[in-house]
Amino acid sequence: MRLRQTILVQTLIGAMVIMALGIISVGITAPVRAQSGNLLQNPGFEGAFTSIGGDSTLQVASGWQPWSIVSGGSSAINARPDYKPAPANRVRSGSGAQEYGTFFSTHTGGVYQRVPVTPNTELRFSVNVYVWSSAPFDNPDVSESPNDVKVSVGIDPNGGTDGNSPNIVWSEPAEYYDEYRDISVAATARSSAVTVFVRTVAGGNIGTSDVYL
Repeated sequence: MRLRQTILVQTLIGAMVIMALGIISVGITAPVRAQSGNLLQNPGFEGAFTSIGGDSTLQVASGWQPWSIVSGGSSAINARPDYKPAPANRVRSGSGAQEYGTFFSTHTGGVYQRVPVTPNTELRFSVNVYVWSSAPFDNPDVSESPNDVKVSVGIDPNGGTDGNSPNIVWSEPAEYYDEYRDISVAATARSSAVTVFVRTVAGGNIGTSDVYL
């Protein structure tokens, strides 16, 4: 028996990154109940944003959670990104998008969501991403001297929420700027939930590295 599921999400920039996300079931290994439609909560990053812990620099769209790897050794190295609603001119479609990024610091992080699924289902998570990263800030639509921003998406087949877990199946990191591209990854669910991750790694710390989902 073969089933097909689809989850689609759209997002925006950093460095700037604008993204549209999705999970698609491309096959199963055992008979299971059918699942179809969009399985993500708030796939368009729309509606009210929540300030986590009352922190105005941690505003995240409903259904999503921020994550990052913070070094703590220097404010310029692996800083926690700021999160907020994206401006209207960075929304790819719909009425909202998630923005996150760092200013004069590197970062490794993004957002994640834990998604109920049928065990043993082969899934595909895809993202359309636009990246803008610039040191001089002269043109908000042209990346100049970018911060070596790498974009990838991942699936934890076990449903874990640690963005640094070795269990996560990641797409190959991609570096590009000032255009949308589709990035995807496939994995087979090992439990009744998987966790999907968006990850950006800004290697440089000069200028801005902002991400929009």
